[in-house]
Amino acid sequence: MFETIDAQVPPSWTLVLQGGHMRLALVLWQRPGFWNDFFDSVPQALEDFQTAKRELLDSF
Repeated sequence: MFETIDAQVPPSWTLVLQGGHMRLALVLWQRPGFWNDFFDSVPQALEDFQTAKRELLDSF
């Protein structure tokens, strides 16, 4: 979903290994079904997205 331009991983990100897949993302974005809820405009998912995005941008 994005291109990596920096080898440094922000401290708020987590690595999850599950079912042979690796996911590296912000903690709030790791919950099962998050992206489906986000694209379906579920209010809690939209709020979690904005919260995590602010945390990410503030870490720079």
